[in-house]
Amino acid sequence: FDITDPVTLAAIDKARAEFAGPDRWHARPITRAAGYGKQRPVVNPAKPDEVVGTVSEATAKQVSTAVRIAVEAQPAWAKRAVAERAAILNRAADLYEANAVEFFALAAREAGKSLADGVAEVREAVDFLRYYAAEAANAEPGTEARGVIACISPWNFPLAIFT
Repeated sequence: FDITDPVTLAAIDKARAEFAGPDRWHARPITRAAGYGKQRPVVNPAKPDEVVGTVSEATAKQVSTAVRIAVEAQPAWAKRAVAERAAILNRAADLYEANAVEFFALAAREAGKSLADGVAEVREAVDFLRYYAAEAANAEPGTEARGVIACISPWNFPLAIFT
């Protein structure tokens, strides 16, 4: 995205308008453990009266379930060919790019990022995915995935560092 080009900026602004309404995003654990933890509003730090969405915190049981599911799935992931894992990373990068404008809107509304910062955030996340997919070709044959990893992203790089 060339954010110095007025035509590109107009197209981004038009596309971001879809994501301008209040209470747009709702995050919650995806495990099937019963119930959710405390739900709270997520506000725009640049406009504290603007509710971006809500987040339902994970309960201890949901965290335990998520870790168990990840640990159980890891051997199958590890056995996938390196090229297949690389293809999955590239597909994730494609999806990030296909949904970039929504990420720009979310980065602005949830983390107070400027458009330039939002573009950089998505670019960096995509770069990470493509870099590690390309590096997979350098892995020794039979190299297995290392294991389950947990990440709590800092507020200033919510997408790129998590990726």
